[in-house]
Amino acid sequence: MDLPCILMQVYNAHIEKVWLALSDQAAMKKWYFPQLRRFEPVVGFEM
Repeated sequence: MDLPCILMQVYNAHIEKVWLALSDQAAMKKWYFPQLRRFEPVVGFEM
């Protein structure tokens, strides 16, 4: 069964900084995905 994975977190940071870390490839590499080769912030993109 393909159920979605939903994770909710509260961060003590400005929303712009959090959104950048979730949507910008360079920021994603810096913060939590150093092995990331490609990312597109669109529905259905698989990493």
